[in-house]
Amino acid sequence: MEHPPLDRRLTARAGLALALANIRYWTNVAPTVHAQLHHWRRHAQQIPNPVLRELALENLSEEGFNAEAGATLATLAPRAQRPHVVRAIVAFQVMYDYLDGLIEQPSTDPLRNGRQLLKALTDAVSRPPEPHPDYYRYSPQTDDDEYLQTLVTTIRRTLAEIPATRTLATVIHGAAARCAEGQAQTHAAKNGGTAQLELWAKREAAGTPLHWHEFIAGTLTSVMSIYALLAAADEHTTPQQATAIDTTYLSIGAVTTILDSLVDHEQDVAQNNVGYIGRYYTDPDALAQRLTSIIGLVIAQARTLPNAAHHIMTLAGVVAYYTTSPAATGEFAQPAAMQTQRELRPLITPVLAVMHTWRFAKRTRQRRQSKPTARRHPSKISTEDRRQGSQCPIARYVAIITDGNGRWAHARGLPVNQGHEAGADTLKARIHDAAELGIRELTVYSFSTENWTRSDEEVKGLISMFARRIAQETPDLHRHGIRMRFIGRRNDLTQKLIEQMHSAETLTANNDRMTLFIALNYGGRAEIIDAARTFTGTTEEEFRKLLYAPDMHDPDLIIRTSGEQRLSNFLLWQSAYSELIIRDELWPDFTRESLTQILAEYSQRQHASAIA
Repeated sequence: MEHPPLDRRLTARAGLALALANIRYWTNVAPTVHAQLHHWRRHAQQIPNPVLRELALENLSEEGFNAEAGATLATLAPRAQRPHVVRAIVAFQVMYDYLDGLIEQPSTDPLRNGRQLLKALTDAVSRPPEPHPDYYRYSPQTDDDEYLQTLVTTIRRTLAEIPATRTLATVIHGAAARCAEGQAQTHAAKNGGTAQLELWAKREAAGTPLHWHEFIAGTLTSVMSIYALLAAADEHTTPQQATAIDTTYLSIGAVTTILDSLVDHEQDVAQNNVGYIGRYYTDPDALAQRLTSIIGLVIAQARTLPNAAHHIMTLAGVVAYYTTSPAATGEFAQPAAMQTQRELRPLITPVLAVMHTWRFAKRTRQRRQSKPTARRHPSKISTEDRRQGSQCPIARYVAIITDGNGRWAHARGLPVNQGHEAGADTLKARIHDAAELGIRELTVYSFSTENWTRSDEEVKGLISMFARRIAQETPDLHRHGIRMRFIGRRNDLTQKLIEQMHSAETLTANNDRMTLFIALNYGGRAEIIDAARTFTGTTEEEFRKLLYAPDMHDPDLIIRTSGEQRLSNFLLWQSAYSELIIRDELWPDFTRESLTQILAEYSQRQHASAIA
């Protein structure tokens, strides 16, 4: 199907729309966005459940950009109701990102759990809402101190301040329901296969110009439809126009998801992950042609809308954001990235200039921030961390026995390997916390020589998880200046895992922010026996040179979770004078707050010893 090209008049109007949107955004949208994000961050800090609290805070920290980007659509709202639209968009995006992370948590029935949690999306835009909904009914996590319900209530009250949304309520609710079901089906497919997802998508995509898998892509970012509808809600917008806006932004959402997966594609391939692009597109030229077709479709659809130039400029902003990413220059991604840019020229040219400038400024800011971090780790400790007592003398060399994954899974009726996955998620977060809190060496007990006695299924799952997680997470650790080392007997491990370990050590060898020692197939007795076999000297110093990591410092502090009060064959040589701190929580529940409390206790012990 041929679509009319961009003409000069439309290009000029789109350029004017970009200028006006920027003025409106920075003068009266951005300040409200930042204030609202701060408000929700304070609320998240009060969540009693440590897992939910950390999830909410991490999403607000890492995904805050999503709320900022979504709020750009509020620049189209009438000035009088723009603050209400911004508040609704920010609350909805905060809720959406929180739910997206929440349904990733292990569950015995992912689809049912996802649907129940994601009911919050439709409840937020429904009249009347379901009384006293139990969103966490099938979730292993509960007690969020009404955080999710408060987000729902806030959105509903804010929409009540925009009377015109009543006229568009059916379309807005439909977009929310589509978004919720798309998310629930997609997340469930990761564990249960894609057959049910495909059946649903083919049924729902019938009658739309999108292929069924493109329809899935569009549903995953259907929040854009909701935001565009909220911005367009005035006395002049008809239900028919609202439906056209929703249809247009479903297509824009498809472009967004496809480009997002495109820039991640090479990393997915390197890590043996099958992303959206890997599943549905094998030919980069065919992908470029299909993206071009969808972009042409969006332009044709947008031409029929009020404020057509603004909607087309939104599309240009999405394309510019992803195609200026450094990852868009890869062999697979570049043809599609260049083709999508060409399809939108000359309209996209000023947007590309803005995006290149923003990316340059971001890289410069990151370089400036990273320099002092490498020299003065304590400068990264927050005021709250200091309040927890993270004062000098600080534990520089810390080791952790990460115990309790199996019991955590059992308590929730989950397979044991889902407990190990949850534990790996916790470890990933705590590694970054440790680096920020000034720890110079962190040693974690991941798999002992005694763990081979566990069931074949659990051991195979662990070994597979180690290989996958090392491949996935090494690039991020490398970007943050963390050096990776593995200690233990390697001969018994799979060749794939050994190769991943070697690759990680090689890539990160020159990093010096923090050293992460991962004890894998490790036993303290085994380490001493292996050293003794070749020992011919007479001193401790000579013997140390034969240990798995002679350059490892003796730990100042050893932490053990799950309440067990023993070392379990961990660092027997190195721990002779280490402080021991036992925590009752299971490892997947071990938060940044737990870590800062332990560092505070260590500091207090050292201070008391110095006085004595």
